[in-house]
Amino acid sequence: MVDARGPTELEDKHAMMMDANSRLAKNGLPVQTAGVIPVVAPVPSNEDNTHKKNPVCLDPGLIKEAWKTEDLVKLAFKEEEAKALANLNMGNNQANVTSLQHSSRIMVSARESRQGREMQRYERDSNTNQMIRLVTGCVPILKGGNIMFVTASRKSEWILPKGGWEKDEEMWKSATRETHEEAGVLGILGPKLTEIEYETRKAKKRRLEQEEHKQKNESSLTDTSDVEQVSLSSMANQNSGTTTPEAKTVGAVLTEEVINRIPNESASTRASDETCSVASIRSDASQQYSLVRLSLYPLYVTSVESSWPESGRLRKLVNIDEALRMMEQRTEFYKSLLEVKEKGLHLVREASQTEK
Repeated sequence: MVDARGPTELEDKHAMMMDANSRLAKNGLPVQTAGVIPVVAPVPSNEDNTHKKNPVCLDPGLIKEAWKTEDLVKLAFKEEEAKALANLNMGNNQANVTSLQHSSRIMVSARESRQGREMQRYERDSNTNQMIRLVTGCVPILKGGNIMFVTASRKSEWILPKGGWEKDEEMWKSATRETHEEAGVLGILGPKLTEIEYETRKAKKRRLEQEEHKQKNESSLTDTSDVEQVSLSSMANQNSGTTTPEAKTVGAVLTEEVINRIPNESASTRASDETCSVASIRSDASQQYSLVRLSLYPLYVTSVESSWPESGRLRKLVNIDEALRMMEQRTEFYKSLLEVKEKGLHLVREASQTEK
């Protein structure tokens, strides 16, 4: 499939920076310009620290890749087209389709992102006793089978819109809310994709560090065992009066360079173990979880907004194959996109044929 965007539409850097400045201004952030790269003026720090700041992407490379709102609007489905796709892919489950069609009207009234994790849903794995954070989101689909991505809040990368499922909402409502907050799109949901459970980046890093630490400890214990064996051998030789020059040399080296080092290593090991265990014990479930269970829905986009709760984020469209390539290192997104492709949920020609 050919990318619907013209090859030179986003080449004008000045226009893109002006567009970035416009997004910043809509979020109440004053902007100055230095050359062609916008610089955010300092924001007063007397705000409540628990309030999540609206993410604003200023990465020049991502700005160049981003799509303008007017170009996205052109590829939104008409409502009837989206309904036909939803009906087709839901297996004519009219009850689900009817309820999901109200999501646009529900989300229109939400102009700010939800804050905090007091209402966040968690589950505990019955086998491992690990806490699992429950997350929902969407794979936004536009005409031509294009997939919409948004910029992440903390890193310069493209992601699918997602966020925490909260206790006061149904799963599909959470998915549409998070997608509207982050991507500024509304539409009709398709069938829920297979749930993906994965380890958080922080948890994976912590686990690898602990495994490395354990290996070092085991190696240290092995060295200690070797010291004891050689020392006992040396003592036996000395008692029998057959101590060799080699044994004396080895004994001296071990005493000065290894034996004196062992107590220090043991002390640091104990201190490190205590630090790890204290850091891992938290009373707040949001600080304990190491796994995420992600539930995504295809969203057939009918409305693309120019101003939305997190309009500091950038948006872009790619075809399904490019989407899979982009997400090769994010297996949770890759698996969901692969399911979309294998089930043909991004294809629209069949839905248009059903209307004839």
